[in-house]
Amino acid sequence: MSSTAQLIVTISQTFMTYTGFLFLFLGVIGNMINIIVLNKLRLFRGHPSVFYFTIESIGNLAQLIINYTTRIMSNGFGIDLTNISWEFCKTRAFLAPTATLIPIYTVCLACFDQFLSTHYNPFFRQKSSIRLAKYLTFTFITLLILHGIPFVIFFYLQPSMTCKNYNVRFGQYYSFVYYPVVVGILPMTIASLFSFLAFRHVRHLVRRQLRITRRRLEQQLTAMVLARAICLGFLMLPYTIYRIYILNVTVDKSQLVLSAINNTLIESVTVTFLYINFAGNFYAFMVISSRYRHQSDTVPGTYDSQFDALEFKYVKHLSAKDVFRNAASSGCIEANGISPFVSMDTECE
Repeated sequence: MSSTAQLIVTISQTFMTYTGFLFLFLGVIGNMINIIVLNKLRLFRGHPSVFYFTIESIGNLAQLIINYTTRIMSNGFGIDLTNISWEFCKTRAFLAPTATLIPIYTVCLACFDQFLSTHYNPFFRQKSSIRLAKYLTFTFITLLILHGIPFVIFFYLQPSMTCKNYNVRFGQYYSFVYYPVVVGILPMTIASLFSFLAFRHVRHLVRRQLRITRRRLEQQLTAMVLARAICLGFLMLPYTIYRIYILNVTVDKSQLVLSAINNTLIESVTVTFLYINFAGNFYAFMVISSRYRHQSDTVPGTYDSQFDALEFKYVKHLSAKDVFRNAASSGCIEANGISPFVSMDTECE
């Protein structure tokens, strides 16, 4: 190998090693904090989008611990266990697509649910429920597990000690359907479309008679969903394009420098972007939502009472004039008389 090609390989391995362990550490910590905050805070309990975010964080942890560590070993240290053990070849072939797709499509479900939850039509809002969320999650996870079975069948270790797919027909699916559509276009389109529609709906929430806490929660979750959809698109796209290219373009092995750039440098950079998608959800939420920053900064076990006090303080500072005007506009105060007092935290039916 030429000195230039060797230098490129060394740079790629160093980059993968340091960035890999950094984002692995940040991702594990961030997803664990996500799970704690989303489940400990009373405000979030029972909301379908929060349930999806929790499932996504669990899937992200599995993706980082199982798949990212093997990537770091392979790209950073040149130790590819799939080329050593037949069992590990089959296991990695199944876990790689399954653990990748579960968090991605859970984000899509969260975007879809937030679209339903903020819809102006009561029929669609009623469809947003924790029961439907559990049903869709179970259905999608089952389908994705079944989707991973062909990978176990068609990936195997050859005597040349290379674990890869050797079936021509499955190779066509892998190149022209799995990466372009299943990993790329489909989830990016679903997440972008429904998060944008939810963002449009939430801008009109002020016109609906909602409790203050509910309106602020929907605004917060919509911002979180939109940020997650944007991250999904930008961080998944480079690796998707790279995989489509590398599976369909053959580089002459005699071109050592070009081969080193394609197979090590570009792969290390795009793989890092890919796994930032699974490591960065907590940090995206922190950037996009000031409320989530405050919620995460407080010890989860003592936060409920403090958050309730914060909401009470916010409501208490509403003037009596604002209370009267909101009640009159919602029909809680009649034209020639005053109906029984209705709290600002209660919807007028």
